[in-house]
Amino acid sequence: MTRRAWAPRVLFVLAILSLYIWFPRKKIPEYPSIAAAEHALPQHDLSLPFPEGQDGRYVRFATQVHSLGYNNVLQEILVLTHLSYLSNRAYVFRDFKWPDAHTPFRDDAGAKLSPRVPLSAFLSGPPAGGPWGVNETAPRAITDAWWEIVCPPERRVLVSSMAMKARFDDAKVDGLRLMERWAQLLRDMQENCVEIISGLPTDVDQTFDFWLFGERRVLTLWPSLSTSPTIKQLRPSKSVENAVSRNIQLLTTPSASNDENRIPGLIAVHLRRGDYEDHCKHLLKYNSTFQGWNQLPHLHQEPKPQGMSREEWHMRKCWPSFKDIAERLGSARKAYPGLERVFLLTNGDQEWLSELGRALRLEGWKAIVSSLDLDLTWHDIGLGPAVDMEIARRADVFIGNGWSSLSSNIVLFRLSSGKSPKSTSTW
Repeated sequence: MTRRAWAPRVLFVLAILSLYIWFPRKKIPEYPSIAAAEHALPQHDLSLPFPEGQDGRYVRFATQVHSLGYNNVLQEILVLTHLSYLSNRAYVFRDFKWPDAHTPFRDDAGAKLSPRVPLSAFLSGPPAGGPWGVNETAPRAITDAWWEIVCPPERRVLVSSMAMKARFDDAKVDGLRLMERWAQLLRDMQENCVEIISGLPTDVDQTFDFWLFGERRVLTLWPSLSTSPTIKQLRPSKSVENAVSRNIQLLTTPSASNDENRIPGLIAVHLRRGDYEDHCKHLLKYNSTFQGWNQLPHLHQEPKPQGMSREEWHMRKCWPSFKDIAERLGSARKAYPGLERVFLLTNGDQEWLSELGRALRLEGWKAIVSSLDLDLTWHDIGLGPAVDMEIARRADVFIGNGWSSLSSNIVLFRLSSGKSPKSTSTW
């Protein structure tokens, strides 16, 4: 072939390379097989008998939060799934979209990427369309896409969330009573397709809002929710289980048995960093109570040291120093002598983590592992919160941040899977 004949091919290759270099390449995980499995759920069948199929009972909550972190979203998903179960209606679930404020993904130019992740990539069980269990007859959850088919717009009855919240006196009523009132409303409605709709953009229109989770009145809901099939049938997804298994040797001794409910010798600790110090001061200013299930009275509580001011005690629990962390872990090891390794659920940077690791090794801890140390695939990174939480659920001891929905959800998962309240605490 002549040099002239090669020229067009060379120019074509150079053009492709220039496009590859010039334009940022998006790096965003996709989960097509998991999405396809959701699409193929057996309850997505119009011919199924009541309460599923064409004449089934369904409820969609258009008021669900969607621009917050995974655990704020998950906290609401769990109570709405339980409400749907009590109402004998199929819950309508949707993908989780990583918000810009929390996404771990960037393109080559540094721009934030917000992938959509199927809910069943994080978890399995009733909230993501799984079965309710033996002898349960409630309809199974469906996807947003199937809702559009089984409940087209002309079949939907719209219920104003704000109108019902006012009717139920939701700013004052306790969690259980609020759940019962919503369940009775949805249970008594004869229409097949009910959609709870939003109010004005300024309205706090979630069925169970952050005000409820930030007050002790939510605790009356604990016995009902924690024993519900929503929680009892809940499991981590296979992807999350595989990620934990791949990292198990970092977290325990090689000789430890493979136990899906326990990681021997491990204490898991939730440490918020970044700009959280300012938020801690804000919480102190307004004397904010703990969040969600972190308020349960039977959790282990460290006594306030004599002579310590309210401000010092608050910051120790919200923004602990290296000294605070070392002392608290030492106290836990005295209560549980088998503890040898530490897992840090944290957004702290590498420099801070290295310094903390050195301090803890001086105290005799055999290994200090953080979220950043885990061997995760590109797809696993999109499931990072669920991986951290499953490790914390299995750990012998957990210390959480009392103002965090992540810690609150871990408390729920630990206690409902049989962990002792004494082994589960906040700073």
